[in-house]
Amino acid sequence: MLWITILIACQDKEPLTCEFAGESYAVGESFDAADGCNICSCDAYDGEVMVDCSAMDCSAVDDPGLAPDCKELSVSECETANTCHVITGSQVVYDDENECFAWANSVEQLGCMDATMGCGDAITLAASSADPTTCYGFSNTCIPDGWIDCVQESFPDCD
Repeated sequence: MLWITILIACQDKEPLTCEFAGESYAVGESFDAADGCNICSCDAYDGEVMVDCSAMDCSAVDDPGLAPDCKELSVSECETANTCHVITGSQVVYDDENECFAWANSVEQLGCMDATMGCGDAITLAASSADPTTCYGFSNTCIPDGWIDCVQESFPDCD
């Protein structure tokens, strides 16, 4: 009979739970913190329950599900997206008479890329597929999406 009494007493005992932000969680259950970045869990220590949350700096974390596809953005949209970087280049101007080429005196904003994309250290020449006759020079290997290699004459730089 004693065994039945203990069983009934155990059945009357409520399972340990944690209350967090108006929700109830079972011991061992994990859930999102209120900041949407950190993770919390309901833990039991010596019969007491407590909520433990990670303390990661969320300002440096970007949610890939919310990040825009940078290559699809206009330059003006790219400038305001903190996960994107504007691609700049300068038009290559050919001087057929003197058989040389020079860089235009202006830098243009030509596209958008993911800010974390690594670019190689090499001057790259490319043209928009919409206008393959106008060649642009880039100070690295990152060029706008869909651009193609330019056919560069074997002219030297103009002095």
